[in-house]
Amino acid sequence: MSASQKQESFREKLLSWYKKNGRSFSWRHTKNPFHILVAEFLLRKTQADRVAIVYDNFCSKYQKPQDMLEANPIEIEENLKGLGLQQRIRWLLETCEQLVKYYQGRVPSTYESLCELKGVGSYTANMILCLGYGQDCIPIDNNVARLVSRVFGVKRQGDTRKEREVESALTEIKTNGKSKDISLAMLDFSALRCRASKPDCVDCPLTIICEYVKE
Repeated sequence: MSASQKQESFREKLLSWYKKNGRSFSWRHTKNPFHILVAEFLLRKTQADRVAIVYDNFCSKYQKPQDMLEANPIEIEENLKGLGLQQRIRWLLETCEQLVKYYQGRVPSTYESLCELKGVGSYTANMILCLGYGQDCIPIDNNVARLVSRVFGVKRQGDTRKEREVESALTEIKTNGKSKDISLAMLDFSALRCRASKPDCVDCPLTIICEYVKE
């Protein structure tokens, strides 16, 4: 199988699996860049199912950065009770201050500007661009990097900011306008099937092209 055939197979098999098994969360169905930014802050080191419990109510109360800045910080913490997000709440409030001060309360639509915001790195910036602005990019977190490295047999750097070989492998995959679905498919597949420990390789749809299985 040629490299291009393997990349096409990866894309098609992954999208087919995602269509049947993908998870549904509110932040995946909005194009509001601010609410996507909020979701990414809340999801850090927190299970998506736990965030889903509070997300809709939180976003209904704080629809824009100004709403958070005008709210009582204690009230904000109360709305996120149980998630242990004190530090991230502070970062989010600082980000809201930046958005109001420099961007008239709007979330910027360029990678460089997003990365200047407090607590926003490469992954979060690309997720906002992908989900919120429909740009053709694929966010890379530790889970996505693990999946790609296993399937394509590429070397990892141990730092998602420096995953050059993973980035190169993903660049070769033709997204055909489906970067959002591909990105979410990789997130779900790595969380549900290609886990860090005890990956579920039995009847895995990617087995035929996966280098990890051959080891």
